[in-house]
Amino acid sequence: MIYQKLPNYKLGTVIQLFIFIISVGFAFITNMININVSHAMYGDNDGILFGTTLSSPDNAWYLNQIVNYVNGFGFTIDPLDPIYSVRRTPGYPIFYGIHYLLFGAIGAHKVITFTQIFLHGLAGVCMFRLAYLISMSMKTAFLAAALYGLSPFISSFLYMTITESIFPAAIVFSIYLAFSCFINNSFLRSFFAGVMMALTVLISPRTGLTIFFIIALLFYFEKLKGINKSKISLIYILAFLTTMAPWTVRNYLLIDKFIPLETYYINHTMEDQGLKNMALYRWWSTWGSPDGVRLHKDLLADISDSNSDKSIDNFINTEVPAWVFNVESKDQLRILLRSYQNCIQRSIELNGGRRLRYLEIPNLCEYEVFDAFNNFSARITAAYPFQVFVVAPIYRRGMQYIFHSATHTWRSLDDFRSHPIKMIIKGLAYSINVALWLFSLAYLLSSRSIAERFLLGVVPVVTFFFMIYYRHVEGRYLLGAYPFLYLMTALFLSKSLAPCLYKVFFIKVNTR
Repeated sequence: MIYQKLPNYKLGTVIQLFIFIISVGFAFITNMININVSHAMYGDNDGILFGTTLSSPDNAWYLNQIVNYVNGFGFTIDPLDPIYSVRRTPGYPIFYGIHYLLFGAIGAHKVITFTQIFLHGLAGVCMFRLAYLISMSMKTAFLAAALYGLSPFISSFLYMTITESIFPAAIVFSIYLAFSCFINNSFLRSFFAGVMMALTVLISPRTGLTIFFIIALLFYFEKLKGINKSKISLIYILAFLTTMAPWTVRNYLLIDKFIPLETYYINHTMEDQGLKNMALYRWWSTWGSPDGVRLHKDLLADISDSNSDKSIDNFINTEVPAWVFNVESKDQLRILLRSYQNCIQRSIELNGGRRLRYLEIPNLCEYEVFDAFNNFSARITAAYPFQVFVVAPIYRRGMQYIFHSATHTWRSLDDFRSHPIKMIIKGLAYSINVALWLFSLAYLLSSRSIAERFLLGVVPVVTFFFMIYYRHVEGRYLLGAYPFLYLMTALFLSKSLAPCLYKVFFIKVNTR
């Protein structure tokens, strides 16, 4: 596949302008509707900051660094804890920080939404170009770009101040530049591609998986001369490492450890939930889709309740499957969860319930509950390996990643069950999301080039299995896979499904 310019430059320009406009317009209109309806529903509790941006629990992870830096405390989430200077990669904190320095806190929240929508529009244009480079079809490119630009899943994050707001766009920019530099034999583009890939990783480390995608490109463009291929690759890698190096060196100088990206595991405190929550999470993963933070907060709230076992009993009776109690009884689990709750209370008595700081030693109860849950997990794994390694990750968690509407950021749809129009919108989003995964799977099983299918499918597939086996279910964790899903869907619909429908229609017309 050798690069060709668009067959009709004027038409291509008009299409790209159209893609930009509909991407920006759709994102702006849907988000403004969401904000206004949410405010009408919840009033001052609508979760809207400064009347413009959607509140996120992750704001504490990304907005404090620049404030602390300006106040002389360093670029860190928490000046009192050295590990929190490397807790998150700096991509989004710097992105927000630029807005903060230029416009202040209130102005930043107002302007950043427009910046993020603008980047989304540019990503739609790059998606068009990327799809054209792959398919050499303007129709396929338009379909891929339109699907991306009108994505309710991506646009719903554009009014939030978290990495997901710019993460998908950064993915598109990175992959487009990588394709472009190899196809055009461009050393300069390879430099920018490497820089962009590094910036994308610094926005969200999960995109490290796309490195494999980029490297795989070396084997795809067979018509390139080996010497150019090697030079382009070398420039790309050097640009990537050079851009990453300052952050890694800075981390080493701060805490004397090699941390290339970020960490939360050094002290095993798991933020506010402690060491015990890690084992609870691991045990929960043996049979279901863990939400350890939610259960932790429920147990914390029940400490001051007259019925301190309320959440424990509800969890045991409504969420834990019956077969789990073949390994340990309900009473044994209840005792263990009470120990967990008592450990929370012990933490409150000792240090006000604050999370432990770097190198602080957890209370003994943390280790006791940790060991008990780990023992429980080991016994379940030994007794029910099929449940642990197949049913729980693939059926319980995997299905939740696919069969959902991906609209949890749309608070305006919270009451969809009592509103027919909202129910239709919710159902439509659900159908689109499921269809996207099904069409992508059909593409991977199609007769298209193995190399092409590998290139487009490796990131979504690897990301999906990584998440269902090592993370809890949260739809935004797979947001970086959506650009690839849109590409695969467009290629399948334009090259496989559309010709089939045409043939069926043609045969019916001619047999009448």
